[in-house]
Amino acid sequence: MALGMGLAHSLLLALAFPPVSFGVLGLLAPLPLLLLVWKADRPWRTGLAVTLGALPFYGYHHLWVFAVSGAGAPPLILIQSIWPGLFVALSILTIRRLPLRVRFAASAVLWTGMEFFRGRVFFDGYPWFLTAHPAIDLPLAGWASVIGVYGLGLLIVLLLCSFVGAALSEKRDLRRWTIPAVCFVVLAFGAFLRPSAGGERTVTIAVVQTNLPQSNKMFWTQSERIQAFREWEMLTIRAAGASPQPDLIIWPETMFPGPTLSPQAIAEYADLESRLGFSPNEHSFGTLFVHPLLETQRSLGVPMLIGAIGYENFRATIDAAGEINLDSDATFNSTFLISDGAIQPERYDKIFLTPFGETMPYISRFPRLEQAMLDFAARGMSFDLDSGDRKVRFQIQPATGGPAVRIATPICFEATIPYVCRRLVYGPGAQRQADVLVNMTNDGWFGSFDPGRRNHLLISRWRAIELGTPVVRAANTGISCVVDASGRVVSSLSARQPAAVLTTEVPLPSGSRTIYARIGDLVGWLAFAASLGLLSLAFLHRRTPLPKETSTP
Repeated sequence: MALGMGLAHSLLLALAFPPVSFGVLGLLAPLPLLLLVWKADRPWRTGLAVTLGALPFYGYHHLWVFAVSGAGAPPLILIQSIWPGLFVALSILTIRRLPLRVRFAASAVLWTGMEFFRGRVFFDGYPWFLTAHPAIDLPLAGWASVIGVYGLGLLIVLLLCSFVGAALSEKRDLRRWTIPAVCFVVLAFGAFLRPSAGGERTVTIAVVQTNLPQSNKMFWTQSERIQAFREWEMLTIRAAGASPQPDLIIWPETMFPGPTLSPQAIAEYADLESRLGFSPNEHSFGTLFVHPLLETQRSLGVPMLIGAIGYENFRATIDAAGEINLDSDATFNSTFLISDGAIQPERYDKIFLTPFGETMPYISRFPRLEQAMLDFAARGMSFDLDSGDRKVRFQIQPATGGPAVRIATPICFEATIPYVCRRLVYGPGAQRQADVLVNMTNDGWFGSFDPGRRNHLLISRWRAIELGTPVVRAANTGISCVVDASGRVVSSLSARQPAAVLTTEVPLPSGSRTIYARIGDLVGWLAFAASLGLLSLAFLHRRTPLPKETSTP
């Protein structure tokens, strides 16, 4: 029975998430596990069976990881599959020791506490495939603007728990359905909480969707870089010539084909060229693409946001043997603003490095151990990026006039982290500091696995609802799109299509802030703390016999 319930949970998730995307089934996905908690009595054996049942879903949705790290994919799949089984095991140990009238509410709290732990705390978090995610197009999604995606997950599971309690109740009158009915009405009220799509002000943004396979990106030859740059340059010129002319043009994450756009590093490369005897018209790899890019932007007159590597105190030296040595104090995954034919001094350095994609939480403190794990699981990769510490917002002046438009640029998986985006959009006192979120990402890592791209987009859309702020995605290999402040996709480009341009007028928020902007993931933290309390009480009283099950609320 436990294995069957685990498989049912896995099937419901598979139907709720891309590529099927029948989101309403996501509301039912926890139901088999909640029923199992009520009936099973062997916690660890039952939890193991549920884990085996969950493996097909998480195995399928992480197929793309095998191409990145063949040795790293199985542990990732196993860890994600363990969480449903662990919930069941811990619930049997804890929830069934509680009075009948509070068991189902405690189940919902424990579920949310564990989901928050998985998505936010455990090894810096992995907030994919959360309970609320498939519900993005349902009326209840508006609750995310109040209590965030974790809080909405709590409401969904509360509804399911109240339904289970009513269904299993020995009472046979209609009053047993009162609590489920109230929960349903509360969830439905979310339709009135969804932020508006935006005010009267708009900004026109053009996205250049590149289509560079990750295999090429990692082993780019000089000729491939030149060919790609020319193609993207022509697309940029085409975008600037559109009517209406865009106020901003965006290239995706790290798509600048040169080594950096840091002005100090470029100056170091230029000085190196001088020391090597280059003529004024000759350029090394370090400066080859810089001057054409600046000239193109100057001639077009449209500001550009471009993803590139940033450096702190970059140094290019020549030793006694004539060898060139490149070094820096720090290396960043960065966003640069180019306007008036110059690289602006302020850049955004990615704050949250992707766990096990750009850093190894805790393990990175021990370089030798980190390198040994890379050599074993992802030979050829190096985790040499540093995390930024400044919440930079860029400003551009729209052609239609009015106040400057403030833009925050979460990079890649940062768009899946609620608290990171909240801090980028809102400053102290929950004062709005950004009008648009521009998510610059390289989704070439997904290879031919388009469900991964669609899931990345799905999660990013929740940031629009939580923050009442439009999201523009500039994605290498797609899916580039514009999401309005209500979380709805306004326009998009297809995945893995030939390089193309998407130009859209983006409605700007009217200035109001959401409740979530003020309280953040407070509900998630409270559920996590309450879960720790439940587990502590259970293990303190683990010898206490289970109460006799005679009736249910």
